[in-house]
Amino acid sequence: MARDGVFFRRCAEVHPRWRTPVWALVLQGIWSCVLALSGSYSALLTYVTFASLAFNALTVTALLALRRSRPEALRPYRVALYPLVPLAYVAGALFFLVYIFAGAPAESAIGIAIVLLGLPAYAVFRRAAA
Repeated sequence: MARDGVFFRRCAEVHPRWRTPVWALVLQGIWSCVLALSGSYSALLTYVTFASLAFNALTVTALLALRRSRPEALRPYRVALYPLVPLAYVAGALFFLVYIFAGAPAESAIGIAIVLLGLPAYAVFRRAAA
């Protein structure tokens, strides 16, 4: 994102000797510390699990949609028992999303909010890059 101009440019810099994105790693470490100090491990796990599972389910849903809307597209990999396996995954993911949300609605909402905070940040960076 930094190389594309939609994040802090400094985070795109790679250390000349170690070939690692030092500033990106420092920023990620700071953000990790903020999250670690913000609550319990269980709450952090719920934030991440809810958001991650939601995005995984959206990815598989996109697979289903694209295979339907673009039947002529190249298929670099096969999915066994298609569409049953992806549909079963989405159904299972939705079950666990509801289960997680019912068990920890506040933490689930915070996880969603953290993800949604990226939208205005992305808009600001994109506008600045244009």
